[in-house]
Amino acid sequence: MPLLGSGIVVRDDLIKSNPDLIRHFVKATQRAWDYLEKEPKKAVPEAAATVHKQFDETPPANIIAEYAYEMIPDRMMSPTTAGKPVGWSSEEDWSKMIDLLKTYDKDMKRKPKPADLMTNAFLAQ
Repeated sequence: MPLLGSGIVVRDDLIKSNPDLIRHFVKATQRAWDYLEKEPKKAVPEAAATVHKQFDETPPANIIAEYAYEMIPDRMMSPTTAGKPVGWSSEEDWSKMIDLLKTYDKDMKRKPKPADLMTNAFLAQ
């Protein structure tokens, strides 16, 4: 299924008023995802423990980690994002996801363009 997973959602007014904040946050997030991709046996238990500590109604950290190993890092990229910086989004993937959502949600009033929803402008290269 052409559904995109993790992403960073930012309000337009914050992008306009403080683009450096967004750029630094994205850079830090890229470093975290890069660590997760390169060192999953270290990063997954650390992340799972943090999630479990921060949120009361989560499974134990070892259960979170077990499921994370099934998803990460194999699903961190698609054929259209291979070779791109971690976090890079493909307009082609976005178009496929928008088409799928539009197909199954008859109440979806408009069909946005990928550029209306995503940008790679803040990624560290």
